[in-house]
Amino acid sequence: MRRLIIMRHAKTERWFEGINDAARALTDRGKEDSVLIAGKLRELGWVPDHALISTARRAIETWARMKPVLPDVSSEKLDDLYLADVSTLLDVIETKFQGDTVLLIGHNPGLHELALHFWAHDDRREFPAGTEILDYKLPTAAAILLELPDGGDLLKGARLSGMIYPKALYPE
Repeated sequence: MRRLIIMRHAKTERWFEGINDAARALTDRGKEDSVLIAGKLRELGWVPDHALISTARRAIETWARMKPVLPDVSSEKLDDLYLADVSTLLDVIETKFQGDTVLLIGHNPGLHELALHFWAHDDRREFPAGTEILDYKLPTAAAILLELPDGGDLLKGARLSGMIYPKALYPE
């Protein structure tokens, strides 16, 4: 079984009129969250073989903070991932999947819609903790683990297996 981890970039500076959206940088919290999530991925055994990264600065910086914790993971930056819709994301996954586990770092609303798309096709629907979050949004630095069928249609037999996000990992 192949595994896909879809992850929204970490927390960034706010957008305002006149700023180039693709050039927005991570905040200090975003930098911390990136490292936190990378450590949790390793702890849970969700270590990818390959990472597909949006070319937006915030996605590249997210991966740059994660890479020291996941040093053996190869990566590539893809323009197609910047603000991609579900159709584009599925195409990228199908054409760029390498190894057993792939990490995809991108953006909302596309990643949120992709997660909902997979969840809607998961006949088990055994992901109650994630449904609240998926109904609302995909938080920054959230990572969702999907188990994908070997070969064939990505949606047939895909399973949402887990979700982690920074707010749930910080001590209260």
